[in-house]
Amino acid sequence: MYVTKTLSSLLRSPEILSQPPPDGPFSGVAVIMDEESMRRKGKGSSQRADVNYLPIPQNKLIKISRVIGDGEESEYVMMIPVVDEPLSSDTYYVIKTTSKMAGLSITCSNEEVEMENCFCCSIPIIKDATPQPFDPNNIYQQFKIIQRSGEGWARLHAESLVYDGRPPYFMTKEGWETTRVVSTSWPCDLNEADGQGLCATLRDRLPEFGFPVWTRSSDHVVVGTWCVPFIFVKEFGMRYEELMRSSTYYKMSLEQRWERIFEWENLGGDLVAMAVDVGVKSEVVMLGGMVAVQRGGQLVEGVVRYEIASQGVGGIGVSVGVVERMKWEQARGGWVDVGGGEVRVERVEECPNGRGWRRFGCYVLVERFVLRRMDGSLALTHDFYHTHQLRYKWGQF
Repeated sequence: MYVTKTLSSLLRSPEILSQPPPDGPFSGVAVIMDEESMRRKGKGSSQRADVNYLPIPQNKLIKISRVIGDGEESEYVMMIPVVDEPLSSDTYYVIKTTSKMAGLSITCSNEEVEMENCFCCSIPIIKDATPQPFDPNNIYQQFKIIQRSGEGWARLHAESLVYDGRPPYFMTKEGWETTRVVSTSWPCDLNEADGQGLCATLRDRLPEFGFPVWTRSSDHVVVGTWCVPFIFVKEFGMRYEELMRSSTYYKMSLEQRWERIFEWENLGGDLVAMAVDVGVKSEVVMLGGMVAVQRGGQLVEGVVRYEIASQGVGGIGVSVGVVERMKWEQARGGWVDVGGGEVRVERVEECPNGRGWRRFGCYVLVERFVLRRMDGSLALTHDFYHTHQLRYKWGQF
C-alpha cells in the first residue's frame, strides 16, 4: 500500500527520500511526476522527457534505450519502489509492459549456460532470465538503480541485490544509455490525492452519531487513502497484460461507519433497561456486493484468494502483504482477530431517561477497506467490526 508524493515536493525537501514509508508494514511511496518537477529539471513537455536521475516516477512508463547503428533498441517498463524501503534505497520492482510478457516482472539471471558456436572457445555466460509472475518474496525481482553523472551528463543502470544475480542486458551499464518517461493510452496516471495515507486525527474522532434511531447504518467517513499497484492484485480469469492495462493501480480507502447490530421495540413502555446479547462477525469480505469466502489461503503467487461461495470460479486475489497490512492497521485501532469467527456482545444498558423509550439500537464501529479499480468500479471490500466501540440510541415515545 503506497502513499503518493509529488516529485516537486521531493526536490524541495530531499530529506524525505531517506524517511521510511509511513503508516506501518508493507508500505511504500509512489512518486508522481508533476509539471512543477519538469520545470525545475529544465525539461520540456511532461509527455516525454529524459529522466536520468532518481527517484523514478510511478505515474509514467519508463523507456530504456540504447543506440544500435542508425537505430535504437528500447524496452518499456514500469518501475515500482520496493515496499518497506525508503526512496533513498533506490530499489525497484521492474515490470515489462510490452509483448506477450507484458505484466510480468523482470527477473535477474543466476544460471551459467554454455555459450554455443563460440568462435574461440566455450565460455560460460549468463543468459537473460525470462520475465516471471511477480513475487514480492523473490529478491531476484528487486533491482538497485545506480545513478552515474558527470559534467553535463547522467546515466542510470541496474544492479542485482543478490551476489549471484545479473540484470538483463538492457538494464546494465552497456545496455542502458538513455531513460525517458512516456505517456500511455491506458490508465497509468496517478494523482497526489490517490495516496494521502492515514489521517489519524480523523480516525480517532469517529463518525458523527447524530442520526435517528431507526437508521441502520450511518454515512461513512473516509479516514485514509492509498494506491496499490496491480502486481499486488490478481483478478482470476484475466491475463497479466489485461490486468495491467485495465487498472495499473488500484485505489484503496479506509472508511468508518456506525452499523446497528441489535434493535428492540419497547411497545409497553415499561422497560428501564435493555439486555444486548448478539453475535457479530469479526470481519466480512465482499465481492460485487456479495459475501465472499477465502479459498485455499495463500497461493503460489503470494496472494490470498477470495471468491463468492455460490459461484466457485473467478474471484480476486490480494497480496498476503496487503492483507496483513490491513489487519495490522485494524489491530492498531483496537480490533481483535478471532480468525474470522464471531464475537459475542453481551451488555445491559439503562435508559438515561428511565421509562418512556420506544426504540433501542446498539451500534458498532465498522472500519472498511475499499479496493477500487482505476475506472471507479468496486473490486473488493473488507469490513472489520470493532466490538470494543459500541454506542446506543434510545427513541422516545
